[in-house]
Amino acid sequence: MITIKNLSYSYPFAQKSAIENISLNIKEGECVLITGESGCGKSTLLRVINGLAPKYFKGDISGEVTIDGVDTNSISLTDLSAKVATVLQDPEQQFFTLNVKNELEFSMECNSGKQIYSIEELTELFSLEKIINGSIFDLSEGEKQKVALASSILTGSKIIVLDEPSANLDYNSTNLLKEQLQRLKSLGFTIVLVEHKIYWSRGLADSYYLFFNGILTKYESIDSLTEDGLEKGAELRSPVVDRDIFTNLKNEVSESSDLALEINNLNFAYKKKRKIFEDFSLKIGKGKIISITGKNGRGKTTLAKILTGILKSSSGEIKIGGVARKRRELKKFCTLVTQASDHQLYMKSVKDEIGLAQKMVKSEIFFTQEKLLEMFNLKHLEDRHPQTLSGGEKQRLTILCSIAIKPDILILDEPTSGLDGKNLNRLVKILKQITEKGVTILLITHDAELISNCCTGNINLDD
Repeated sequence: MITIKNLSYSYPFAQKSAIENISLNIKEGECVLITGESGCGKSTLLRVINGLAPKYFKGDISGEVTIDGVDTNSISLTDLSAKVATVLQDPEQQFFTLNVKNELEFSMECNSGKQIYSIEELTELFSLEKIINGSIFDLSEGEKQKVALASSILTGSKIIVLDEPSANLDYNSTNLLKEQLQRLKSLGFTIVLVEHKIYWSRGLADSYYLFFNGILTKYESIDSLTEDGLEKGAELRSPVVDRDIFTNLKNEVSESSDLALEINNLNFAYKKKRKIFEDFSLKIGKGKIISITGKNGRGKTTLAKILTGILKSSSGEIKIGGVARKRRELKKFCTLVTQASDHQLYMKSVKDEIGLAQKMVKSEIFFTQEKLLEMFNLKHLEDRHPQTLSGGEKQRLTILCSIAIKPDILILDEPTSGLDGKNLNRLVKILKQITEKGVTILLITHDAELISNCCTGNINLDD
């Protein structure tokens, strides 16, 4: 179904190849998972399979790429997209309409072949009933992921490539994604996953590929992948997770605690929709690392936007440092790093991005620019344009800049989306360093590995 021989590819103006002399073979109806360090070439490989590289991104390519028996050099990007459907790491980038149902209908119109599912069937399969008539812009990141996958199925393509599909999904939604992909696999779909979180692929993936030091190695099981990866020093994400961490870890605040944040009787609802928060209250101690968890669409990102003044609550009180703050004051104390890191990068180079952030600090900075680059392993990329970085590198840069701003409360929305095991461990170490300087950190996350490694408490919005 997919055959790649001696593939090398480099982006325009790049000094070295993004991938070099890569070969693999994926059979029809097979599911494979590709993992490796951030920036190693995983997403580039997907772009070669779906034709975006070099047909959209340009650049230089050599070797042989065959999809369903057809040399990709011999067909247009339009014809290739009829064979290969893609779910991007940031699904919002692939939507064409403003409404969920319209998006699904648009995808169906692009299908010139046999229709396997109807819109109604996919709505039920992906539990889209509550959002089917809603705006794309009102969806949580997890809901966008579901809509993107449903849309890709409606195009009629028998090959689906997914870039970090579980990154923004809660535990139950990840299991649902696995079930959906297993069903597609049973119908003969060929599935290619690029993932850092590998635990959920057990029982789904037929084989695994590890990108390490420019070499692509195949493994027959998740256990052989992690065992060999450990020996090589690849620092992969854990093949198992502690599901109980979401219920066992509590946010304990004593009466004598020095509070960083206090919310009293908060109420909020989007227009013509049910209330997201009704008389919601919480207290968080200073210098703590608290995870905020809950199902997709429960209101985790909404809460972050309220705390930073992006959204206005209908009623309630927000105290920071013991003082009730007006909406326009909140951004002085709270900094939010969103899931869409592209939307928070503005400058022409990595070092200019950091410089812009540090200009906003009126008191003594936490760390010098050189120290921040070293901490986040971005020194070698300091002159690169931020939009040319990989997803994980962009994620690290936006977190770096948020720390450079020196906030009282730092809110990170799915901070490990796009991060490999090495950079997750690096992030944990940095977050602990920041709390020693008095910063309170709120982590909106579904990542049990992150929570167990650094969080001192958890607030579950489903409770």
